[in-house]
Amino acid sequence: ANLSFFGNLSLNYGVNGVGNLFATNGTVNISGNVPQTISTPFHISLVKANTSIGNLNIGGAGDKTFDNLKTTVVNSLNLSNVNIVLNDTLVIASTGSIVGGSSSSHIKTLAGRLIQNGIGSTGRNGAISFPVGTSSSYNPVILTNSGTTDNFSVKVINNVFDSYSGETGSLTVNNNAVNKTWFIKEETVGGSNSSITLQWNSLDELSGFSNANSYVSRNSGTAWLASPSGSASGSNPYTRTLTGVNTFNAFGVGSGGTLPVKLISFAGSIENKISYLTWATSSEINNKGFEVERSLNGVDFENVGYVKGNGNSIAINNYVFNDNLSTINQLPIAIGITTIYYRLKQLDFDGNFEYSNTIVVKEIEGIEFENNIVISPNPFNNELQVTYSLQNANAVNLVFIDAVGRQVLNKTIQSVKGTNNVTINDLELLKAGVYFARIESDGLVSKSIKMVKH
Repeated sequence: ANLSFFGNLSLNYGVNGVGNLFATNGTVNISGNVPQTISTPFHISLVKANTSIGNLNIGGAGDKTFDNLKTTVVNSLNLSNVNIVLNDTLVIASTGSIVGGSSSSHIKTLAGRLIQNGIGSTGRNGAISFPVGTSSSYNPVILTNSGTTDNFSVKVINNVFDSYSGETGSLTVNNNAVNKTWFIKEETVGGSNSSITLQWNSLDELSGFSNANSYVSRNSGTAWLASPSGSASGSNPYTRTLTGVNTFNAFGVGSGGTLPVKLISFAGSIENKISYLTWATSSEINNKGFEVERSLNGVDFENVGYVKGNGNSIAINNYVFNDNLSTINQLPIAIGITTIYYRLKQLDFDGNFEYSNTIVVKEIEGIEFENNIVISPNPFNNELQVTYSLQNANAVNLVFIDAVGRQVLNKTIQSVKGTNNVTINDLELLKAGVYFARIESDGLVSKSIKMVKH
């Protein structure tokens, strides 16, 4: 059923019904002195006749829960010392606005989203507040869009992850970050030129996070892309701003090495007193480069070279470094013991660094990947054809790394000298997504190939 009225309507208790509520030339007050739930499937549409009416006032005491309740406010949403618990969509029309917003009066976006329409150069072109938060804290977003006018939605959740499928995260980040994810989306993709300010409290910060060296990041789905770091504004709460935003998804706040370079392989071999080192990354953030460190005993390391990084990247990057051992006069090399230890020191532009795992590199004869491996089809379903060449017969391993750097497949293949064509047909357990495939044998690693499974 539908209910239409002129004037004011006050709801002091919960409402559960089927139909529509049309408040023409009126105001709806949800202001009971107890917690209230307005639930399924009920629709409130506040239709504005002039600038002084068509309001939704939220007050009283206790949280006001909107369950499966699609609500549109055409004039003004007024928040007064209580929170809305949002489990569906709350829309502020292009002619509307939100009054209020604080730690004690905001919108908890549990399973819902706050949408504000008409933000942009030909619409609402100022700083628009999205007073959102979680069940534990107030984490508003301030959004300004000088580009094409569009409708924007915001939701904030607890926790931050390395990657996201929609709004579901995987591989939790446990340090050097604010423990929140802000999902910010535009209705029509393209044309926006936005500034986004995120707010958090000291209790939201994970171990190792530094306000003095923080930045706002956007997650592409498989990796974080960081902006230049700097000092946060404010003093509990804090804010950081990202400008020039024209792509929207998950956003977060990190510091230092929050979202590290994803090293998906690091290997090497020694031949004719030269160490041939190779490594690959699946994503990089603020990566200045790599110092290559060598040790003869696995304990004492020295810097033997530097390889420039790729800054910010979500593509796979392959690196090579050759270390000439013939100039080493230390005893182990002089008597022909050619087992060397290597590690990488990954350097950020802001001076932070992180060490890789240590690898052991030995003299290896007769095993070499003569050509890049070929894997088809790409994209694939449950079967692959793998082609590669070896100088001598040897066992090799087909390795798959997922988008966040985890090894998800390691299959041993007995191979012959020369060209090998192998069919792999038991890939049902691999989930749909992006992977990086390579061949390994006795410490040697082929170049990685980006693969997509449907």
